[in-house]
Amino acid sequence: MIVEVTGCFGSEMPGFHSAGFIVNGRLLLDAGSATSTLTWQQQLELTEVCISHTHLDHVKELAFLVDNRAGVATRPLVVTGTEQVIADLRHGLFNDRIWPDFTRIPTRAAPALVYRVIPEGSYSRVCGLSVKPVRVNHPVFATGFILREPGTSIIYSGDTGPTEAIWKAARRLPDLQAVIVECSFPNALEEVALASGHLTPALLERELERLGRPEVPVYLYHMKPLHLADIARELAEMSRPVDMLCQGRRYTFSAREVRT
Repeated sequence: MIVEVTGCFGSEMPGFHSAGFIVNGRLLLDAGSATSTLTWQQQLELTEVCISHTHLDHVKELAFLVDNRAGVATRPLVVTGTEQVIADLRHGLFNDRIWPDFTRIPTRAAPALVYRVIPEGSYSRVCGLSVKPVRVNHPVFATGFILREPGTSIIYSGDTGPTEAIWKAARRLPDLQAVIVECSFPNALEEVALASGHLTPALLERELERLGRPEVPVYLYHMKPLHLADIARELAEMSRPVDMLCQGRRYTFSAREVRT
C-alpha cells in the first residue's frame, strides 16, 4: 500500500499544509491539501475521496478540487464517508451558500460530485481497498479508517482525543503494518488538546498502551506548526519510538517492508 503525504500538519502556515494523503494513486484520504500541492493531472487522476470529518482543515480543498474538475473531468469525483459526514458536507459546505452544490453542476445528469455513504464499523470496497470507518473521539462526528488490501492493513486515526474503538479494532488485525495517528499539541497544552479533541505526546503514549502491538510502526500527523519543536522534543522522550510523517514523502507499507 502506497501512501503519499500531501499535508500532515494541524494548521496552515507557509510551507505547512493540512491533512491529506493519496493512497495507491487514486484514493484521497481527507482533503486539506488537495489543490495547493497536486498538479492538475494528479487532481484528475483521483477517483474517490474518503472524509474522516468535516472540520475545515480536512475538507477545505475538496471545495476547490471539485470546482477544478467540474465540466472537465470525464467522471464525477466520488466523495465517501459515513452518513453523518456526508450529511454535514451536503448541508454545511456544498449548500449553495458556502460553496455551490456540485451534485447538480454542470448538470444533474452529469455532476462533478457524487456522494457515497459507507457504514460505520463495516468494510466497504473503495478504490480496490477494503475500508472500515471507526468512530473516534472528536467534538464533531468523526471516524478514523482501517484500510486493507491483501496482506496489509493500516490504521488512520483521523483527528481524535483519547479513544478506544479504533485501538480495539487494531489489536485484532493480524496484518497491521502501520498506524498513522494524530498528535497536535505539546504536553503543556493538554487542557487545550482535551477540550478540542486532540492528543499530546503524553496522551499519545497512553493511547499506544491501549493499542499494544509494539512491533507496528507508528507515524504521526496533525502537529501544530507553532509547537513543532516542543512536540518533537517530547516525542523523543517517549518509551516507544514514533516518527512524524514528512510532508511530500511517499511511504510504502507491505508485509515485507516499510519504505519511504
